[in-house]
Amino acid sequence: MSDHDPILIAGGGIGGLTAALALRLHGFPVEVYERRPDRDIESGGTGQTIYSNATTALSRLGLAEGLKTCGVVVTRAESRTERDTLLFQTDLREYEWPGSHPSMAVRRGGLCRVLMDACERAGVTVHLDSPCAGYTDHGDNVTLHLKDGRQVTGALLVGADGIGSAIRAQLIDDGGPVPLGITSYRGISPDSGGLPDGTIYLFRGLDAKVAGGAWPIGPEETSWSVSTYAPPGQHEKDRARMKARALDLLTGVNGPPRPVVEGTPLDAVIRTDIMVRRWSDTWVRGRVALLGDSAHAMPTELGQGACQAIEDAVVLAEQVADHADPAAALLAYQRLRMPRVRWVHDRVYRMRRVKPAKNAVVRRIVDALAKRIVAKAQPKMWRELLKPPPMRDLSQPRTGDVRTG
Repeated sequence: MSDHDPILIAGGGIGGLTAALALRLHGFPVEVYERRPDRDIESGGTGQTIYSNATTALSRLGLAEGLKTCGVVVTRAESRTERDTLLFQTDLREYEWPGSHPSMAVRRGGLCRVLMDACERAGVTVHLDSPCAGYTDHGDNVTLHLKDGRQVTGALLVGADGIGSAIRAQLIDDGGPVPLGITSYRGISPDSGGLPDGTIYLFRGLDAKVAGGAWPIGPEETSWSVSTYAPPGQHEKDRARMKARALDLLTGVNGPPRPVVEGTPLDAVIRTDIMVRRWSDTWVRGRVALLGDSAHAMPTELGQGACQAIEDAVVLAEQVADHADPAAALLAYQRLRMPRVRWVHDRVYRMRRVKPAKNAVVRRIVDALAKRIVAKAQPKMWRELLKPPPMRDLSQPRTGDVRTG
């Protein structure tokens, strides 16, 4: 790429910061514009799983040691009934690709801190308190418009500004995020509830209207979620009521979930309505590209939201490094990423279509059949899901000046 202007990134979440670091390690000047002030990004969210496909990409950016500071390795996932009866168990190590980094459960804010520190060490400029409003693509460069009236010009613009992306609103103009009618109570607890080390514990409630999970993110920290159907926006007035509602939803659910939620401090409880984006076959126009939730926000069933954003980021950086023409680089990124993301997207929605039977007898029959079906389909799905993206190993320090051509 022969441009002297920096690459601009709208959004400093996991996807945006990963893209910034990868592009900078390829030698490009990069500037990030993030709406949140005063590094609040490092305290946002609760815990999430970053599977091997994505931790491997982060390790190739030199973050293997940093990952150890913000989470723990997870080695298996269990799906259980409300009675704590095991339905399925997945040994994640069995499906990891040779040379991969293990799957990990992390504090979202901790991972953002690791990425932010790495970006700053590499020379990325991160502008906080800088929400983005739109852009102008001039053909030979692009101008990012900020909500405070500032304008900045760059060689490319990457829209990584999340599910409510202002960049997507201009690039595609397909309406806002779509509510799933599901709300999720979440938190971080010092109580493990007896959850085994390295285990992602998934459960469903008795009436098929409640589901959730718990997973360790540190030696004395367990992240959890409890989800149910609810109209968006109808939230409790305070965190005490949120926690009480989460516990009420766990009525009849045995195993770790209840003690984990009971042990959660009130200030660590949040509620989030689950939103998605309509599928679009357009993520790129000219010198502007979408990444992560801005491009393809999807339901949470496979826990791949952040993972796919990380994959997007490193593949985009590879294509920008390999193409002299910036617009051609972004089209190559879209061409390479779309089949992979569509594959994940389709499997998530297939899982959403499977609803547990309400009748106890029917449910036991369905569960028995499901065990056989999952046992047959699971190896191929998990093997493909954990496949790392193709990319160079950029973990060794570069020498020389910033690339301008």
